[in-house]
Amino acid sequence: MTIRDVLSPDYDPATMTGEELQAIRKLTYLSTTQMARAAGYGGSNAIAAMTIRKYESGQQAVPRLLARLAVMFLHHGVPEKWIEGAPGRQKPGPKPKTELGSDQRVLRQFADLDWDEGNKK
Repeated sequence: MTIRDVLSPDYDPATMTGEELQAIRKLTYLSTTQMARAAGYGGSNAIAAMTIRKYESGQQAVPRLLARLAVMFLHHGVPEKWIEGAPGRQKPGPKPKTELGSDQRVLRQFADLDWDEGNKK
């Protein structure tokens, strides 16, 4: 499964793997804590981040609702208020995506390509 598959309208979030969740989180420039907060997880920052890491590592299956939210975040961005106060990535990096960036628009364009014909659908 690739990000191209996740962007497909036929993608079933119930089948999301931890690797796909992690890829979406990184494409949306979220830390594990920010992803947890955006998805509604409470508790301490450490516990919230650890929960997301368990899903990403495959220790626990990705819950269907989290998978659906992650796909929605990839397509539409993350509301800024949903991640307010959550620590960002430890390394300096871009601000969390709150709207589609150019890299996501490019991914959408690739997802829309008819790979057999090399033309847009």
